[in-house]
Amino acid sequence: MKKIALSLFSFIAVSSAFAQIPNNGMESWGSTIGQPQEPMSYVSANVLVNFLLPGNVTSVTQGTGADAHSGTYSAKITTVKVTSNPSPGQFPDTLGVLLLGVVNTTPLGLKAGTPWTTRLSSVDFFYKYTSVNNDNGAMIGYLTKWNGVTRDTIAAAAYPINSTTSTFSQASAPFLYDGAFPGTTMPDSLHVYFLSSARPWLNSAFVPNPAQVGSILWIDDATVTTVGLKETFKLGTQAKIYPNPSTNYFNISVANEDAVIAEIFDVTGKKITSATMFDSKVRINTENLNEGLYIYSVKDKNNKVIATGKINVSK
Repeated sequence: MKKIALSLFSFIAVSSAFAQIPNNGMESWGSTIGQPQEPMSYVSANVLVNFLLPGNVTSVTQGTGADAHSGTYSAKITTVKVTSNPSPGQFPDTLGVLLLGVVNTTPLGLKAGTPWTTRLSSVDFFYKYTSVNNDNGAMIGYLTKWNGVTRDTIAAAAYPINSTTSTFSQASAPFLYDGAFPGTTMPDSLHVYFLSSARPWLNSAFVPNPAQVGSILWIDDATVTTVGLKETFKLGTQAKIYPNPSTNYFNISVANEDAVIAEIFDVTGKKITSATMFDSKVRINTENLNEGLYIYSVKDKNNKVIATGKINVSK
């Protein structure tokens, strides 16, 4: 039975074949192998709560009322302790995860991701977060393509969630494309992971703390934006960033008087620096930045993201 359970979570390099991103509002829920209900077209650690692995705790439940951004439900992801582990030492003992995918019953196993054949500019969603002991949540997205032997990751997006927020915030995580692939390369799959505790799934300096039981991430209205087409989601605020590429410094200017802070992240999602904005403007010195691509995020006094984008540093 443990071999069956382990196969459910052997998903990192597994391909998939099913409909494009459905259930973005988390309104449809169901169960495929006797696990507690979870959002349809998504998979969570709830698959460990069934007759195969008794004793584990439900990690994804329905958020309702004020815990839903729109409609009736959101996905409430809680970090839990895995007491009946199908593969100790390889599979984390503490986790909170919800990912695009389905559980197949014949043959039994997991298919992660969803087919996708266009280049995307971002993953967009609404979230609330309760952090326990300075825990870190995250959203991670990948666009991948099968090369005949294995999967190539042609673009990645990451959004760090580093502090408690009691009301729903808008988030937009831009995809950063791997320059090793031509700009005409199209993906065949989209993978999205929502994590109430980013570690150990994402071992990066921007998530310094180990997973903490009890951290909660609510997710609702998750969408994507297609490159070159009208956006399905807009932050509502446009930022000007110049010069771009930047050599010695760059300026960020936002047409929103509520802008109070600008944060700069590297391509792994690690926060490099932040600066207070005055009159919705700020100048960032690049002397301590290595050459390369960075992500900027502008927030208001409520820690709500109101603008985001990319900046190239060239020296």
